[in-house]
Amino acid sequence: MTVRFREFSYSLEVWLTSVLLAPVICFLIEGIVQRSVSRGFDDALSYYPYIVIFSGMSSFITWIIFYRLIKVLVSVIKNIQQLKYAVAATGVVLTVLTILIPVWLLSDSPFELNITMIELLAANGICIAGGSLIYKLYTIIPSDVEIKE
Repeated sequence: MTVRFREFSYSLEVWLTSVLLAPVICFLIEGIVQRSVSRGFDDALSYYPYIVIFSGMSSFITWIIFYRLIKVLVSVIKNIQQLKYAVAATGVVLTVLTILIPVWLLSDSPFELNITMIELLAANGICIAGGSLIYKLYTIIPSDVEIKE
């Protein structure tokens, strides 16, 4: 048997999950905090496409870095479980940096986070870590199948 890693599609799945699902989680968290989940969903429906586009554009470079780091981790870590935890941790760190660096650069008080930033960090962290652990990083190819590259 041969193990074939699918770093590109795996990283893309994890990233797209974050781009598409994190805004929904953010609105849920905001709705729970404000005790008005229905208002949160109304806002989510009207702003969702814009948030997804902005989130995708602002995190595109991070996805490329994430993909390259997964390729490095695959070559270094041989235990699949440890590999997935390392990928999840790497993804969360990249996500936090992607969100916080612009805040630090553009803010008058860079170390002061508001509730929206915390919601955004939590939602994206949940999506990246969850996606990293849930999605399949590799396929197993039986020995009798010839691999052509």
